[in-house]
Amino acid sequence: MGHSIKLDYTSQSANHIKVAREAIKKAGGTYTGDDQNGDFEIPTPLGKIAGHFIIEPTCIEIIITHKPFLITHHRIEKELRKFAGG
Repeated sequence: MGHSIKLDYTSQSANHIKVAREAIKKAGGTYTGDDQNGDFEIPTPLGKIAGHFIIEPTCIEIIITHKPFLITHHRIEKELRKFAGG
């Protein structure tokens, strides 16, 4: 089981997914899935970060399934919240 992060949102979830797909690809990562759920993998200099996301009615739940030992869950959550605008 991975570490779960819930990000609240107020706009269309499909737009969030489109922006996230573009950011993942720009970072050299991979994305599989649709506008409701999917999997992602993002390379970092310390190793990959991988996870799964689920679109819920009021938030996006991101489950981190793999991360480098030296990158904390707190740091990943902080970056995701910054990316999501809050």
